[in-house]
Amino acid sequence: MQVAEYRKQIERFEESLNCELYRFFSGQDTSLSLAHIYSDFSDLHSLDAYREIDSEIERTPASYPSRIRSLEKIRGLIIEGYLDARSLALVQEAASLDAQSVHSSEVDAPMMQIPVLLARQPDVARRRELNTVYIRALLQSEKVRRDRIARLHEAARELGFDSYLRACERVTSIDYRVLSGAFDSLLAASEAEYLDDLRTSIEPALGISLEQVHRCDVGYWLSVHEPPNVFGARGLISALDETIGRLGVQPERANSILLDLEARPRKALRAFCLPIRIPSDIRVVMLPTGGYRDFAALFHESGHAHHLAWTSPDLPAEHRIHGDRGLAEAYGFLLEHVTRERLWLLEIQSYPDSSRFLHSRALFDAYNIRRHVAMLKCEVLLYGGADSSDAPQVYAETLTQYTGVRHDPECCWSDLDDGFYSADYLRAWIFEAMLREHFRVRFGYDWFHSREAGKFLKEIWETGQLYTADELSREIGLGTLDPQVLDSRSRPPDGTFPGSR
Repeated sequence: MQVAEYRKQIERFEESLNCELYRFFSGQDTSLSLAHIYSDFSDLHSLDAYREIDSEIERTPASYPSRIRSLEKIRGLIIEGYLDARSLALVQEAASLDAQSVHSSEVDAPMMQIPVLLARQPDVARRRELNTVYIRALLQSEKVRRDRIARLHEAARELGFDSYLRACERVTSIDYRVLSGAFDSLLAASEAEYLDDLRTSIEPALGISLEQVHRCDVGYWLSVHEPPNVFGARGLISALDETIGRLGVQPERANSILLDLEARPRKALRAFCLPIRIPSDIRVVMLPTGGYRDFAALFHESGHAHHLAWTSPDLPAEHRIHGDRGLAEAYGFLLEHVTRERLWLLEIQSYPDSSRFLHSRALFDAYNIRRHVAMLKCEVLLYGGADSSDAPQVYAETLTQYTGVRHDPECCWSDLDDGFYSADYLRAWIFEAMLREHFRVRFGYDWFHSREAGKFLKEIWETGQLYTADELSREIGLGTLDPQVLDSRSRPPDGTFPGSR
């Protein structure tokens, strides 16, 4: 198969796959049916295709770096497609189990919506009861998820890798073991202050000691610090439109971004952005549940959507479709973080006294960084081929140790993402922090109201997924990604919060 033919097949496959994913996770279809799509494109996700592209890379002289880059992207898509195809039945089974409703004396709702109910429940005992129901529901899919990890290892070995970890590293060129240790000194230096500040914030909010705090309490803790009547549903779209308008980054192509905010019983709780065709048909899907969570989610996914909508249509398919998820997530976090800027809160939301709210969000940032470092360490062990029998206990102990908040062993298999998304988020937070500081220096602290900043964003968005986050950071003069830039997030806030002058 010629490279041009691979590009056509990749684009057709992605469109078919994402259409199916959109319909299921937006709650419009009752079942996830992917087998026929992978069957239609079986030649694309085959050992023969992998070997052909791998051989082509070996034959290509180093003097043709652009061709090598394209071939490596195509190879990455083939590897991911092969791994997904080999574990497809288990993915569909897990998705069906997650979409089921839970019926008990505590709750009658789809399992995936229980975290929202936990965040709204003020009574500690009721939260514990509801969390127990959630854990029981998760256990129904535990075997399926464990089997999927085994299947991914098996598929990786078929491709010639000794583990799923090694297959992922071939796709991304990231050494996950090295990355998992890159945050150790940063977190160790800030641990005592972080725990002290977490105790000071969380104990009066929840009425329990830090030692008793459980992951199921985190959502309600954040809601306690959320101002009433500031993040109302009626102001959600207008706030986004105002921000995008001030930046001047509305897509050139009319209707290229579809916002699907309609409430449906089976709609996924977690917001997401799916590109059907890049850059002309991008879908943002969200189930509004009220409060700041909606603003953060919509702005985050809109960051993805605008990046994709501004991607140059002249780029080859592999540079529009496949790339560094850390780069893509950084754009999501950049726009999300605007909703935690003092000036934005004052001018767009008429919220002048935001210190208490920003304090809790900064502390949650610190919690989240620690949580994802811990998750990455667990994933390196699990996906590196370690015995998975004690994975739940290792997960619970590691997450509890790093965050200071108790985690359930039973959440291991649903919490740990395949594909090392924890690493993508960590690298995204680094690049986003560096990029945001660059914007502040170049365009001012109100950069999110600057059309010049918007013009700069459009220029880098046009490069699609040609660069990795590391490459783009160097290309625009920011230097190498440095975990130390997260120091202000991993340490407890001291009165100067992200977004303040």
